[in-house]
Amino acid sequence: MQTADVIVIGGGIWGLSTAYHLARRNAGRVVVLERNQQLAAETTPQSAGQIGQLRGDPVLARAVGYTLDTVSQFAAQTGHDAAFVRSGSIHVALCDERALQFEQLERVAQEIGYPVRRIEPADITQFAPTVNVDSVRAALHVPNDGYVDAGACALAYGAAARDQGASCLTNCQVTQVCRSGSTWQITTSQGAWQAAHLIITGGAWTQSLTRQIGFTAPMYPIRLQQARTLADGVAESHPVIRVPDESCYIRPERNAYLFGYFDPDPLPINLDQQPPGFSTRDVRPEPVLIRTAIERLTKILPRLTQLSIDEFRQGMMTCTPDGKFVIGPVPDADNVLVATGCGGTGIAASAAIGRWLSEWVCDGAPSEEVAQYDPARFGNQTADDEWLRSAACATSAAYYRLR
Repeated sequence: MQTADVIVIGGGIWGLSTAYHLARRNAGRVVVLERNQQLAAETTPQSAGQIGQLRGDPVLARAVGYTLDTVSQFAAQTGHDAAFVRSGSIHVALCDERALQFEQLERVAQEIGYPVRRIEPADITQFAPTVNVDSVRAALHVPNDGYVDAGACALAYGAAARDQGASCLTNCQVTQVCRSGSTWQITTSQGAWQAAHLIITGGAWTQSLTRQIGFTAPMYPIRLQQARTLADGVAESHPVIRVPDESCYIRPERNAYLFGYFDPDPLPINLDQQPPGFSTRDVRPEPVLIRTAIERLTKILPRLTQLSIDEFRQGMMTCTPDGKFVIGPVPDADNVLVATGCGGTGIAASAAIGRWLSEWVCDGAPSEEVAQYDPARFGNQTADDEWLRSAACATSAAYYRLR
């Protein structure tokens, strides 16, 4: 049996960020176990990779700010490129109620101290010349925002973690997790491991792992759908455009437009009902949703209707009953941490989540007050699969809803 100080199950962007931050803290032998042939092979590379700091929750806004700082300096500090583009972002309001919400978001930004400025609708074309501003009631420009190639960013975290002594094992399927005295025993397809600390960042498969130690992680996998057009000369510096009143977003990728839509009727994916070996690659594209996204975005970007789709992209984001992350100690399981419930914000908060988890291991608690993400906050309700599925779908559908 091999031993480690900390084992991280799941080599997506959260797991690799965690390994990087643990290695930076000299947390001992850190080992990442990933079931796929490659790291960051499931939902991470399917993500839009947007890192936007405009948030109503100050904790989340600071988390995204830390990620922005981390990825923008990553190559200089580690020698590994996190594939970050500081394009800025523009949020557009199509109704007066949304414009009022923007005022609240501005106040949060001012409290935290990151730059946000209200711009006239006509000024949007200075940043994005093809945008039609006729229906825009208000707009906010966030200059420090940007986006990453999420897969490349995750691999950069992993490479930097290995440089500092962490190990990442692929083709390593975890088959059993159990307590063994004062440590945890993890049985895998490549043999058994023992570790004092266990961190579960298994994405859509997190729940199957936490159940083995008596805890149902309060999240449910929801289908994620987006698409990329054929190349159209779109500059990488084109800002991310968020259109919350249409539940849509769009950004540049490979000289084209990458865009997505939060489905008002989300599709939950019950992994217990899927065949062995099921993966993100088996999630089927839904062209009807993409056509709906195009229709919704047309009033802002008419050019979109003239472009063919080059790639459908789909994954599984994990959603929670209240739309907040699940991060922290697993109840009644000493030295086990879980992180799940990305809810469409996983890339944007990835560096902060890795830091918080490393601080739990090294310091006993994170430097930020994150009680709102407590894994135990829903009590015994999570044992009701129907309730969990319904609540997770509701929060996904309401991602951009006015509150």
